[in-house]
Amino acid sequence: MGVCHSDNKKDQNAARDIKNKSDTVDAHTPTKLLLLGAGDVGKSTFFKQIKFLYNDGYTKPEKEDFVPVVHQNIITNIQILLQQLEPYGDQLSPQNTKFKDRIINLQHDYRPDEEDTNHLIDDTLAHQINTLWQDIAIQRIYKSRREKALNRDTDDNAGYFLNQINVVSNKGYIPTNEDIIRCKARTTGIVEQQVTVEESKMVVYDMGGQRAERRKWLHCRENVSGIVYFSSASAYDQPLVEDEGTNRLSEDVNLFQDVLEMFPNKAIILILCKKDLLREKLADSKARPVSDFHGGYDKSRANDPMSYTLEWMETEFLSRAKQAGDRKVTVFHLNATDGKESQKVFLQIKQILAACSAD
Repeated sequence: MGVCHSDNKKDQNAARDIKNKSDTVDAHTPTKLLLLGAGDVGKSTFFKQIKFLYNDGYTKPEKEDFVPVVHQNIITNIQILLQQLEPYGDQLSPQNTKFKDRIINLQHDYRPDEEDTNHLIDDTLAHQINTLWQDIAIQRIYKSRREKALNRDTDDNAGYFLNQINVVSNKGYIPTNEDIIRCKARTTGIVEQQVTVEESKMVVYDMGGQRAERRKWLHCRENVSGIVYFSSASAYDQPLVEDEGTNRLSEDVNLFQDVLEMFPNKAIILILCKKDLLREKLADSKARPVSDFHGGYDKSRANDPMSYTLEWMETEFLSRAKQAGDRKVTVFHLNATDGKESQKVFLQIKQILAACSAD
């Protein structure tokens, strides 16, 4: 799977702006750090943590911009759960079936109030969604999502937001910091922020990770100080969104090799993200084991499933680094929703980049 050049003028202009900033180098040039990886691996969560830690977080208007994202996350997840009732032979309580068709047929451009385009969920819709969410059949489907492989569709924070439906549907709702960290929106193009960390200036770029977005990475290679490559450790049993025939972890490993070739002689940091979700999944007796999806995984060695699984994943990635000229790779395991843990890892990344630039 290669990464091709982009002929999209807007993408090229955005990348050219980054290059121009990088070309005006002097002794005070900021460290340029790219966050790379496939879609839904934790890059954007880490990027948001950096903004909270070093850029005073989000202003009230910026927080308000996350309201439709939170609302759309809720609508999408309840729709997915409803769509699984028939395939898995389950039924809603008779009094709740009247809400099903309306919720399933909601469109992405749905707005209950034309004057408030941020607010997708009004009181009526909130009541209907909450009623369905509390239905015993939906709870059964949700609790068995790993066994039924629904975790490939529902996002990691479905339960978190559905349990808050009556809060987030209020007219005066402003997303909390945790809401912003947990809500999910696909990154398209190139998003950047400048931060000062211990008197050192850095520019961090969050790069879209879907296959269609990766062509843009090639335009951002100038004066890169380091690459932070993310993989979702909990996605070993999930198919890629763009290609259901491809396992997400396998995609991550192959893409990692592409990144090593794309950025020779650059510092490479590998983050196995979502370790908290991996731990939950490995402890769930209903979840399918790693060995069902990856032949090289030796389940006889998994006396400590968490430690062995992370060790095995590291080996898969580092074998590609060895093939690429025995590249040095620093590995971290991260729960990116944890601010303190994210800060600790980010400071260590800064130290690694400083050491590399001194060589």
